[in-house]
Amino acid sequence: MELGKEDKIDLIKDKIISITRHSIEDRVRLHSHNTAFNLCKPDRDLKPGQVLGHWMSLILVSGESLRMTIKLHYNLYDVKTIAYSAYGKEAADQLSDKQAIDFMKELCNLSAGQLVKIFEENNLPLGMSLPLCARGFNEIFSDYTSAVKPFVKFGDLWSIKCEDSVFMMTSVVEILDTFALRNILKYEIPLATAESDDGEMDFL
Repeated sequence: MELGKEDKIDLIKDKIISITRHSIEDRVRLHSHNTAFNLCKPDRDLKPGQVLGHWMSLILVSGESLRMTIKLHYNLYDVKTIAYSAYGKEAADQLSDKQAIDFMKELCNLSAGQLVKIFEENNLPLGMSLPLCARGFNEIFSDYTSAVKPFVKFGDLWSIKCEDSVFMMTSVVEILDTFALRNILKYEIPLATAESDDGEMDFL
């Protein structure tokens, strides 16, 4: 039975959510040098648009068929517990606040780069902005309202956790060309997507 337009849109939405979540999980595990990080549901009854951390790093991924804003929400203490090894430090308290923020900006950049690569491999060219850092309070001005006209729009909220370190993630997705995005339905998310790179970060 052939899928209707609404069914196809739902499948595309689900696929974009899965790719985004797993791409960011992959980058967090790789660049924190900690494979124990896993996707999980938020511990509390949270919704997109609420303040989810003292800070957030964000980046825009866009093309003719898709626009996506990705945000990583965090507290500096949690970042320092995973980032110190990337700087060659021996303990989290050796990291400055600026270094922790730079780590999350670069993590945002690398996560978006992973997404762009996946979409380009499926004939969906996308570009990306430079990552930005903002106060977590600014999240209350974000709009995650779902829509179907003039284009499909939806938001997502998830978290990545390892022991006591938890990072909240949100995204706002706007589907501008459903037909072009049909290719992404064929993409299969690998069980382990981390590339065989050296795991090093080039801080912006």
